[in-house]
Amino acid sequence: MKPKRTRKVHVEIELSVPATPGHLEVLRSAAESLTCNAESISTSVDPDDPRITDTEFDIPWARQEDVVDRIMHTMKFDLENFRDISLWFPKTEAEERRDQRHLERAKERRRERAAARKAESDARFAALLARFNHPAT
Repeated sequence: MKPKRTRKVHVEIELSVPATPGHLEVLRSAAESLTCNAESISTSVDPDDPRITDTEFDIPWARQEDVVDRIMHTMKFDLENFRDISLWFPKTEAEERRDQRHLERAKERRRERAAARKAESDARFAALLARFNHPAT
């Protein structure tokens, strides 16, 4: 049964030798043990550097800090010629939209505060000018 919410994981592994079909098979197998949707798995080799492999798959929704160690350990466990690993969680479209809304709201709040400061400054300046333009009595 597929969970209601999933999160995409992208794993990039650098090998000390060019990747072989065997390396990709180990990565696919590791991803299958972690994923909730085997159809979401994709593995590839970087065309510019054949030592770098990319694996992407879905996992059940969880906090990133709760799953990072398990993913890293599983992905490199049986992999020969392993050199380095990095992983990240690409944002979903909904997360992108949410972040964009937050940014727009923050910009609007900054504009409102700047306008309020300018109005206050203009009022102080007008009061100062009024004092100097007041006829002496």
